[in-house]
Amino acid sequence: MTLEEYNNLDFKPVPTSLAEVGNFDSYGDWVKYAKREFRGLENVKEYRFCLDAKGRLCRRGADFTRARVEKCYPIKIYLMEVTL
Repeated sequence: MTLEEYNNLDFKPVPTSLAEVGNFDSYGDWVKYAKREFRGLENVKEYRFCLDAKGRLCRRGADFTRARVEKCYPIKIYLMEVTL
């Protein structure tokens, strides 16, 4: 698919709801508690995400490190429910 084709797609709204299920107040919290926070959520990985204080997605260690360097904690953990 080309960029032009992508830009011409007709996206329809998908009903979603978000629930904040936790947060990391600091980089140290993420290092210490990430496994605990995500325990039991392994099967819903596609619908689980973290956003830093600037609203940027944090998916890997580099993202959490960037948030530490730029002082963008707390990072909030969300679950998204999609209704199709």
